Amino acid sequence: MRDINNVFPFDFGADPAGILMVAESVPLSTHLDYLHHAHDHDERDYSEKELVAMGTLLLEKEVSDIQKKRMMGVLAHQGSPTAYRILENYYLSAVGDMKEWTALALTECRLFLESSFEEMPSPEVKETNSDLSGKLRCWFLFLPEEGATFSNEDAIELNDEAQYIAARRACLVEQTNSDAGFYAITILCPRDMVPAEFAKDLTEQGLVLGIKIQRNFYITTSRVPDADEIPEIIGNMYPHGAQSDQLCR
Repeated sequence: MRDINNVFPFDFGADPAGILMVAESVPLSTHLDYLHHAHDHDERDYSEKELVAMGTLLLEKEVSDIQKKRMMGVLAHQGSPTAYRILENYYLSAVGDMKEWTALALTECRLFLESSFEEMPSPEVKETNSDLSGKLRCWFLFLPEEGATFSNEDAIELNDEAQYIAARRACLVEQTNSDAGFYAITILCPRDMVPAEFAKDLTEQGLVLGIKIQRNFYITTSRVPDADEIPEIIGNMYPHGAQSDQLCR
Protein backbone atom coordinates (compact mmCIF):
# COMPACT_ATOMS: atom_id res chain seq x y z
CA MET A 1 0.00 0.00 0.00
CA ARG A 2 1.30 3.46 -0.83
CA ASP A 3 2.35 5.74 2.02
CA ILE A 4 0.51 9.03 1.82
CA ASN A 5 3.45 10.80 3.44
CA ASN A 6 5.46 10.04 0.31
CA VAL A 7 2.86 11.90 -1.73
CA PHE A 8 2.10 14.85 0.55
CA PRO A 9 4.90 16.32 2.69
CA PHE A 10 2.32 17.91 5.04
CA ASP A 11 -0.24 16.51 7.44
CA PHE A 12 -3.14 16.05 5.03
CA GLY A 13 -5.60 15.66 7.85
CA ALA A 14 -4.68 19.11 9.16
CA ASP A 15 -6.29 20.72 6.10
CA PRO A 16 -3.58 22.87 4.43
CA ALA A 17 -4.45 26.55 4.09
CA GLY A 18 -7.74 25.93 5.88
CA ILE A 19 -9.30 25.01 2.55
CA LEU A 20 -12.10 22.84 3.92
CA MET A 21 -12.98 25.52 6.45
CA VAL A 22 -13.22 28.02 3.59
CA ALA A 23 -15.39 25.66 1.55
CA GLU A 24 -17.85 25.26 4.41
CA SER A 25 -18.50 29.02 4.40
CA VAL A 26 -18.95 29.30 0.64
CA PRO A 27 -22.38 30.77 -0.30
CA LEU A 28 -25.04 28.37 -1.54
CA SER A 29 -25.13 30.17 -4.91
CA THR A 30 -21.45 29.32 -5.42
CA HIS A 31 -22.09 25.68 -4.49
CA LEU A 32 -24.82 25.50 -7.14
CA ASP A 33 -22.64 27.23 -9.73
CA TYR A 34 -19.93 24.69 -8.97
CA LEU A 35 -22.35 21.78 -9.40
CA HIS A 36 -23.28 23.14 -12.83
CA HIS A 37 -19.85 23.92 -14.30
CA ALA A 38 -17.70 21.36 -12.48
CA HIS A 39 -19.60 18.49 -14.08
CA ASP A 40 -19.80 20.02 -17.56
CA HIS A 41 -17.10 17.81 -19.09
CA ASP A 42 -16.34 14.23 -20.05
CA GLU A 43 -15.23 11.83 -17.31
CA ARG A 44 -12.19 10.35 -19.06
CA ASP A 45 -8.81 10.08 -17.37
CA TYR A 46 -6.40 12.83 -18.34
CA SER A 47 -2.65 12.41 -18.66
CA GLU A 48 -0.22 14.15 -16.32
CA LYS A 49 0.84 16.33 -19.25
CA GLU A 50 -2.74 17.44 -19.87
CA LEU A 51 -3.25 18.23 -16.18
CA VAL A 52 -0.08 20.32 -16.03
CA ALA A 53 -1.21 22.19 -19.15
CA MET A 54 -4.50 23.02 -17.41
CA GLY A 55 -2.54 24.29 -14.43
CA THR A 56 -0.67 26.69 -16.71
CA LEU A 57 -3.91 27.92 -18.30
CA LEU A 58 -5.46 28.56 -14.89
CA LEU A 59 -2.81 31.20 -14.27
CA GLU A 60 -3.37 32.92 -17.62
CA LYS A 61 -5.38 36.15 -17.38
CA GLU A 62 -6.62 35.74 -20.94
CA VAL A 63 -8.49 32.54 -20.06
CA SER A 64 -12.13 33.19 -19.11
CA ASP A 65 -13.52 32.26 -15.70
CA ILE A 66 -15.94 29.82 -17.35
CA GLN A 67 -13.06 27.98 -19.00
CA LYS A 68 -11.15 27.93 -15.72
CA LYS A 69 -14.16 26.53 -13.90
CA ARG A 70 -14.47 23.69 -16.38
CA MET A 71 -10.76 22.90 -16.07
CA MET A 72 -11.04 22.92 -12.29
CA GLY A 73 -13.96 20.51 -12.57
CA VAL A 74 -11.76 18.16 -14.58
CA LEU A 75 -8.92 18.48 -12.07
CA ALA A 76 -11.24 17.91 -9.11
CA HIS A 77 -12.55 14.67 -10.56
CA GLN A 78 -9.11 13.32 -11.42
CA GLY A 79 -8.38 13.03 -7.70
CA SER A 80 -4.62 12.71 -8.17
CA PRO A 81 -1.74 14.31 -6.23
CA THR A 82 -0.85 16.30 -9.36
CA ALA A 83 -4.40 17.61 -9.77
CA TYR A 84 -4.58 18.55 -6.09
CA ARG A 85 -1.28 20.42 -6.21
CA ILE A 86 -2.37 22.32 -9.32
CA LEU A 87 -5.63 23.39 -7.67
CA GLU A 88 -3.82 24.30 -4.47
CA ASN A 89 -1.37 26.46 -6.41
CA TYR A 90 -4.19 28.30 -8.18
CA TYR A 91 -6.09 28.73 -4.91
CA LEU A 92 -3.21 30.78 -3.53
CA SER A 93 -3.56 33.36 -6.32
CA ALA A 94 -7.32 33.21 -7.01
CA VAL A 95 -9.47 36.12 -5.86
CA GLY A 96 -13.15 36.78 -5.16
CA ASP A 97 -15.66 34.11 -6.07
CA MET A 98 -13.00 32.22 -8.03
CA LYS A 99 -11.17 31.59 -4.74
CA GLU A 100 -14.37 30.19 -3.22
CA TRP A 101 -14.90 28.13 -6.36
CA THR A 102 -11.37 26.74 -6.12
CA ALA A 103 -11.95 25.84 -2.48
CA LEU A 104 -14.87 23.65 -3.55
CA ALA A 105 -12.78 22.03 -6.30
CA LEU A 106 -10.03 21.30 -3.78
CA THR A 107 -12.52 19.78 -1.38
CA GLU A 108 -13.94 17.48 -4.07
CA CYS A 109 -10.48 16.56 -5.32
CA ARG A 110 -9.54 15.66 -1.76
CA LEU A 111 -12.56 13.35 -1.48
CA PHE A 112 -11.53 11.46 -4.62
CA LEU A 113 -7.90 11.39 -3.55
CA GLU A 114 -8.60 10.13 -0.06
CA SER A 115 -10.71 7.29 -1.40
CA SER A 116 -7.62 5.93 -3.16
CA PHE A 117 -5.61 5.68 0.05
CA GLU A 118 -6.99 3.31 2.65
CA GLU A 119 -4.67 4.67 5.32
CA MET A 120 -5.64 8.30 4.79
CA PRO A 121 -8.05 10.12 7.10
CA SER A 122 -11.22 11.12 5.24
CA PRO A 123 -13.73 13.95 5.81
CA GLU A 124 -15.51 11.74 8.27
CA VAL A 125 -17.68 12.12 11.31
CA LYS A 126 -15.50 11.93 14.41
CA GLU A 127 -17.50 10.53 17.31
CA THR A 128 -16.63 8.48 20.36
CA ASN A 129 -19.54 6.20 19.49
CA SER A 130 -18.02 3.32 17.53
CA ASP A 131 -21.16 3.09 15.35
CA LEU A 132 -20.58 6.65 14.05
CA SER A 133 -16.80 6.87 13.87
CA GLY A 134 -15.41 6.97 10.34
CA LYS A 135 -18.73 7.69 8.63
CA LEU A 136 -19.17 10.27 5.86
CA ARG A 137 -22.17 12.58 6.22
CA CYS A 138 -24.27 12.85 3.03
CA TRP A 139 -27.40 14.88 2.37
CA PHE A 140 -29.84 13.87 -0.37
CA LEU A 141 -32.80 15.70 -1.87
CA PHE A 142 -35.48 13.88 -3.83
CA LEU A 143 -38.36 15.44 -5.75
CA PRO A 144 -41.73 14.05 -6.83
CA GLU A 145 -42.47 13.52 -10.48
CA GLU A 146 -43.64 16.56 -12.40
CA GLY A 147 -47.21 17.42 -11.40
CA ALA A 148 -47.13 15.07 -8.39
CA THR A 149 -46.57 15.60 -4.66
CA PHE A 150 -45.40 13.47 -1.75
CA SER A 151 -48.07 12.49 0.76
CA ASN A 152 -47.46 11.81 4.46
CA GLU A 153 -47.80 8.10 3.68
CA ASP A 154 -45.14 8.43 0.98
CA ALA A 155 -42.75 10.03 3.47
CA ILE A 156 -43.39 7.27 6.03
CA GLU A 157 -42.74 4.56 3.44
CA LEU A 158 -39.56 6.29 2.26
CA ASN A 159 -38.40 6.56 5.87
CA ASP A 160 -38.99 2.84 6.40
CA GLU A 161 -37.19 1.89 3.19
CA ALA A 162 -34.30 4.26 4.00
CA GLN A 163 -33.80 2.50 7.34
CA TYR A 164 -33.80 -0.89 5.64
CA ILE A 165 -31.36 0.17 2.91
CA ALA A 166 -29.14 1.93 5.44
CA ALA A 167 -28.89 -1.21 7.56
CA ARG A 168 -28.06 -3.31 4.50
CA ARG A 169 -25.33 -0.90 3.40
CA ALA A 170 -23.90 -0.30 6.90
CA CYS A 171 -25.22 3.28 6.91
CA LEU A 172 -27.03 5.22 9.60
CA VAL A 173 -29.99 7.51 8.99
CA GLU A 174 -29.31 10.72 10.89
CA GLN A 175 -32.39 12.79 10.05
CA THR A 176 -35.14 13.26 7.48
CA ASN A 177 -37.20 16.23 6.36
CA SER A 178 -40.12 16.12 3.98
CA ASP A 179 -42.92 18.18 2.50
CA ALA A 180 -45.31 17.82 -0.40
CA GLY A 181 -42.62 19.05 -2.78
CA PHE A 182 -39.50 17.25 -1.54
CA TYR A 183 -38.00 14.47 0.56
CA ALA A 184 -34.61 15.13 2.20
CA ILE A 185 -32.49 12.71 4.19
CA THR A 186 -29.11 12.85 5.89
CA ILE A 187 -27.17 9.62 6.31
CA LEU A 188 -23.80 8.59 7.67
CA CYS A 189 -22.22 6.10 5.28
CA PRO A 190 -18.97 4.14 5.14
CA ARG A 191 -16.22 6.07 3.41
CA ASP A 192 -15.69 3.22 0.92
CA MET A 193 -19.30 3.38 -0.28
CA VAL A 194 -20.44 5.46 -3.24
CA PRO A 195 -23.21 7.65 -1.72
CA ALA A 196 -25.22 7.64 -4.94
CA GLU A 197 -25.78 3.90 -4.50
CA PHE A 198 -27.95 4.57 -1.45
CA ALA A 199 -29.98 7.18 -3.32
CA LYS A 200 -30.53 4.92 -6.31
CA ASP A 201 -31.67 2.06 -4.07
CA LEU A 202 -34.14 4.33 -2.30
CA THR A 203 -35.45 5.74 -5.58
CA GLU A 204 -35.95 2.32 -7.14
CA GLN A 205 -37.72 0.95 -4.07
CA GLY A 206 -39.91 4.05 -3.91
CA LEU A 207 -41.02 3.46 -7.49
CA VAL A 208 -41.76 -0.19 -6.71
CA LEU A 209 -44.02 1.00 -3.89
CA GLY A 210 -45.87 3.27 -6.29
CA ILE A 211 -44.38 6.52 -5.00
CA LYS A 212 -44.07 9.08 -7.77
CA ILE A 213 -40.43 9.94 -7.12
CA GLN A 214 -37.98 11.15 -9.74
CA ARG A 215 -34.95 9.04 -10.59
CA ASN A 216 -32.82 12.18 -10.46
CA PHE A 217 -31.61 13.41 -7.10
CA TYR A 218 -29.41 16.06 -5.51
CA ILE A 219 -26.54 15.08 -3.22
CA THR A 220 -23.91 16.98 -1.26
CA THR A 221 -21.24 15.99 1.26
CA SER A 222 -20.09 19.53 1.99
CA ARG A 223 -22.75 20.39 4.57
CA VAL A 224 -26.43 19.87 5.41
CA PRO A 225 -28.45 22.78 3.96
CA ASP A 226 -30.87 24.64 6.19
CA ALA A 227 -34.58 24.06 5.62
CA ASP A 228 -35.04 27.57 4.23
CA GLU A 229 -32.38 26.86 1.58
CA ILE A 230 -34.24 23.91 0.07
CA PRO A 231 -36.60 26.01 -2.10
CA GLU A 232 -33.59 27.80 -3.58
CA ILE A 233 -31.88 24.49 -4.32
CA ILE A 234 -35.01 23.19 -6.04
CA GLY A 235 -35.31 26.44 -7.99
CA ASN A 236 -31.75 26.11 -9.23
CA MET A 237 -32.27 22.46 -10.08
CA TYR A 238 -35.18 23.44 -12.31
CA PRO A 239 -34.61 27.10 -13.27
CA HIS A 240 -36.96 26.81 -16.25
CA GLY A 241 -39.14 23.94 -15.10
CA ALA A 242 -36.95 21.35 -16.83
CA GLN A 243 -34.13 19.03 -15.85
CA SER A 244 -30.83 20.66 -15.05
CA ASP A 245 -27.23 19.46 -15.24
CA GLN A 246 -27.06 20.10 -11.50
CA LEU A 247 -28.98 16.87 -10.87
CA CYS A 248 -27.09 13.64 -10.29
CA ARG A 249 -28.15 10.51 -12.10
